[in-house]
Amino acid sequence: MYPLSMSDRARFGVCPEPTLKLQFADGHRRQVELNRFVRFEADSNYTNCIFQDGSRLLVSITLGQLLTRISPTEYIRIHSKHAINRQYVAGVIPGKQVVRLITGEDVVIARRRMREILAELPALSFD
Repeated sequence: MYPLSMSDRARFGVCPEPTLKLQFADGHRRQVELNRFVRFEADSNYTNCIFQDGSRLLVSITLGQLLTRISPTEYIRIHSKHAINRQYVAGVIPGKQVVRLITGEDVVIARRRMREILAELPALSFD
């Protein structure tokens, strides 16, 4: 089964996926489904939005401002520079202070947030 487009969802009465309106490089604003983003990475007054396929979109909004627009149940801020999509978390590696994503990436957790992250996300064991 193929995913429905936003117009098909409306036509068939399916609840739409949560979206985020972002301005692209061509100057146009578009709605993007939140589940397409693996993580967000701060870059000064900009934010890199990293998609499932590894591509990036640089938007002119701070990470803090962007996170106020989305539900905290979907994304978790693990560092001043990083927020990750909970759907893509494989687990936490406590000894290395990183979150491993199902894409294979390891994202650093801030020391001060480690206890909070361990309480919210599953730990990986390498037995």
